[in-house]
Amino acid sequence: MKSLFVIVLIGTVWTGCAGVSGYYNVDAYNSSGELLTKNVRFTADGSSIYTTVNGMCSAYPKSVVIVRDTKTGEQLKGVSPHQCR
Repeated sequence: MKSLFVIVLIGTVWTGCAGVSGYYNVDAYNSSGELLTKNVRFTADGSSIYTTVNGMCSAYPKSVVIVRDTKTGEQLKGVSPHQCR
């Protein structure tokens, strides 16, 4: 039973990563809602979104990272908003 759970979990994660496509703007905000990435525009595509979010969290600990579709402006569900540790 435990191995079945692991297989389902891996399949779900893999499908989620494979399903992300398009271009996204990635911004970091502090706890007051102030944009921390004022002078730089970060754009990610496809599965590189996760790497970009992790990089933002390394650069701006405790920030909130917002991932928005470049065309629609909508947040990417399941990824945004992301609270960094």
